[in-house]
Amino acid sequence: MKTGIPFRLLQTSAILLMASMVTNSVRAEKAHRVIAEGQARVVDGDTLVVGGKEITLYGIDAPELKQTCEFRKKTIRCGVLSSDALRDLITGARKVSCTDRGRDREGLRLGLCSADGFDIGRNMVHTGWALAWRRYSRMYIKVEEKAMAAKRGLWRGPFDKPWKWRKNQ
Repeated sequence: MKTGIPFRLLQTSAILLMASMVTNSVRAEKAHRVIAEGQARVVDGDTLVVGGKEITLYGIDAPELKQTCEFRKKTIRCGVLSSDALRDLITGARKVSCTDRGRDREGLRLGLCSADGFDIGRNMVHTGWALAWRRYSRMYIKVEEKAMAAKRGLWRGPFDKPWKWRKNQ
């Protein structure tokens, strides 16, 4: 029976498609493999040491420790408050686990981290103590918009976005 498409061409296409699917699956698995697991220690508002490895939380940016913000006409240490918020999120967690999200422009290891299954980055953005870092991900933008509308955390007063603050230092 003739279909107009040679059987060999269909067979070759099917083999290439299956090979491509396997390759992409292996890449995705490698890109999202667990890179650190165990107890965590806070470095700053978007950085943890997990299992001895320093991990920058993927998709978020938090104020630097020395960064200040305005709240009710007073200067507050929002970088310290952000790191305190992160510490509160991981305190009591039995296990912090981070999956590989590559490296940023400075070569820092990026990880999507969870504490007992809860997304740490999402929680930092939800509470308003970190911002969605659009340079690397769009996954927390809606969460940030809700935190801003509710005036949580940093959104209670004027502040410099962390990347702008760093640029001016």
